[in-house]
Amino acid sequence: YADVIMAGWDMFCQHVAYVGAGTEGYGLFNSNKVHVTTVDNTGTTGSGFEGLTDTKIVSFFNGIFQYYLTNSHMNLKVLPDTILVPTFVSQDLSQRYSQLYVDTLRGFLKKHNMAIDESDGAIKEINIQGRPELNTLGTASKGRVVAYRKDPQFIKLHIPYPIQMYITLPNIERMAYTTAFIGQVSGIEAPYDQSSSELGIITYWDFTA
Repeated sequence: YADVIMAGWDMFCQHVAYVGAGTEGYGLFNSNKVHVTTVDNTGTTGSGFEGLTDTKIVSFFNGIFQYYLTNSHMNLKVLPDTILVPTFVSQDLSQRYSQLYVDTLRGFLKKHNMAIDESDGAIKEINIQGRPELNTLGTASKGRVVAYRKDPQFIKLHIPYPIQMYITLPNIERMAYTTAFIGQVSGIEAPYDQSSSELGIITYWDFTA
């Protein structure tokens, strides 16, 4: 039971980090203080990049890094090292395989991209992972890609009181003992993302089709 409770706590913390808690909460995926760019994926045969060429997909990811480099005046410290995508994009990238890459397209993109080339070795690999919460987010609700630098200097999630057993008392109704677990987690903190009209550490890239 303790393992199940810990797993539930981890899922709750992840939910708070990604989309916030309550009607006014926001998280890493849905902040109104983050700059949004629409992605022209016209021609897709399904969703995301499905049916589009590998060249167009590579160009999209390099376009993210170019955006950061151009608008930060080549500040390598803010270059994203993490890109989270809808699960349908994640699946598509892992299903594309070419002898040219000797890898899946996802594997190729993680190790061969503009961020690694420009950072002169400071970034070794880009983390590209799928998240189901992103499947229906975005301006047109067609999916959202989130790019950011995974560094506590830029993005934080405080847990003032980690989940732990608080008290165990007799439960007369159930003829057993009931244990209460208590934990506390804060909302996500992104001090460098204060306006959607300016470059921050986090950026959103929304599919239009």
